[in-house]
Amino acid sequence: MKVAVVFIGTDKYLNFLPTWYERCEEFFLPGVDKKYLIFTDGSVPESPDNSIVYHQEHLDQEECRAWQQGKSLGGRIPENVESLIPH
Repeated sequence: MKVAVVFIGTDKYLNFLPTWYERCEEFFLPGVDKKYLIFTDGSVPESPDNSIVYHQEHLDQEECRAWQQGKSLGGRIPENVESLIPH
């Protein structure tokens, strides 16, 4: 089984990524292959091998809410991400 896990980290919330990732690897579905999809407007200099970073130059509050509600992509998953999600 494979699972896609989404992290949306903007501004100061990106600071949670390292600890969040470690906890997910340890406690969330142990033994299951996970691919992390990281959406951010910040820098992720050392992203894990099992992650893909999607960088947006600037995000305002309205765009962040749209991400959370799945509206920024028109309710669709980008084609290059869709292959990572098990059907």
